[in-house]
Amino acid sequence: MKPSFLLRRARVATWCLVLGISFYAVWRFELVRLPEGSCSPLLAVSAGERLWIDLHPDEVRPGDVVLFGDPAGESLLLGRVEIPPASLPAEALDALARGALWIVGDHPSCPARDSRLLGPIPRDGVAGRLLFAW
Repeated sequence: MKPSFLLRRARVATWCLVLGISFYAVWRFELVRLPEGSCSPLLAVSAGERLWIDLHPDEVRPGDVVLFGDPAGESLLLGRVEIPPASLPAEALDALARGALWIVGDHPSCPARDSRLLGPIPRDGVAGRLLFAW
């Protein structure tokens, strides 16, 4: 075999790999920027920061920061998955037993629309999990 043939094959394989990884990254991740001048419901994330979001998380555990859909509108909300308090009404405990999540904000000076106001959030309401912010 000629070296040029092998080089051409290697080049095509490299481009196929790069395109495959690029399509996967576009499908799996999204870069989001929090609005400037607003307050963040989480102490760990500031207004104006960029967030790298996993749009298809395998699992969501307590302590994870997630984006979730606001049941009252089209906006996405930011919050941290927490272990729910023991003093919840029976219907909230039933929803949690069926796999819903308890998502809250932890910033004291920024009121958050979270599970304390909305109740348990269904898992399919989670739009993504925060991987890191900068």
